[in-house]
Amino acid sequence: MLSLNLLRVFNAVVEEKSVVRASEKLFISQPAVSAALKKFQAEIDVRLFHKAGRNLALTEQGAMLYELTKRMFETEHEIEDLVRSLNSKEKRVIHLGLVTIYERFGVEDILHDFAEIDKNISVSIHSGNSARILEMLGNKRWDMGIAGNVTLDKRLRYDFYRSHEVFLVAPKGHRLYGKKEFSAADINGERVVLKEPGSSVRATLDKFFSQDKVRIVLVMELSNIDSILSLAEAENCIAFLPDLSTKGLDKKLFSKARRKGGALSFSTYVVTHPPSEYTTAKRAIIEAFARRNAFEPGGGSQTGK
Repeated sequence: MLSLNLLRVFNAVVEEKSVVRASEKLFISQPAVSAALKKFQAEIDVRLFHKAGRNLALTEQGAMLYELTKRMFETEHEIEDLVRSLNSKEKRVIHLGLVTIYERFGVEDILHDFAEIDKNISVSIHSGNSARILEMLGNKRWDMGIAGNVTLDKRLRYDFYRSHEVFLVAPKGHRLYGKKEFSAADINGERVVLKEPGSSVRATLDKFFSQDKVRIVLVMELSNIDSILSLAEAENCIAFLPDLSTKGLDKKLFSKARRKGGALSFSTYVVTHPPSEYTTAKRAIIEAFARRNAFEPGGGSQTGK
């Protein structure tokens, strides 16, 4: 069986390109490094180095062996980092960007998932529309995000998380109040309060309006759901909201309807950086979150083109 210590000496000499510098790195004497190399080459009966001026250069066989030892010791360092992080009692902070639908209606479940992964995780929640979340992730200000209707960015990767339906919401007294379904013709020319540009709901509606040639009268663009409902009631006009935010609607004041012939819907994605840009501890946390939510980071995901 090969000695791990001899492999470590070999790896250090290759990376330092010098027996002297390898001895300094390993905190052993130069003769000890030279003796270990000689013993290693004798044991495996393979010439690993040849002279290149004053430096040592790898033979073809030595280069093949180095590639394996390099991967092995990189993995060793990752394991050491992970063990240190797992034993650490310090809080590890994950900066998580959430679209407003989750920030208000799904955050407890998300925080519960992280707490189940590790009690020492501190999750800092940031809310915003999808465009804002992608911007902050692209600038490496946040660690991960959950956003919808994403535009692929080559700096990021995307894994499917959830699908959501968008409903028409009508206040009591409006002609569409009480309807269970609506068509493009039903809302043509209607006064509407819309979610702000950059949101998943707005992107879904803009596509619908364009494809079905729907003309609306825009009353106002807002981000806050309570404000949208209040304005729709005050102005006796309609609004469009995602499923989670319509579950608690007061049925005496509002009704909701889905589109005839196929729901208006959008997908949300867990958006992350490539694995190489995370510490070992953060990568382990994000991969654990992925497993709890039945998606595979990097496997079946979309990477920005």
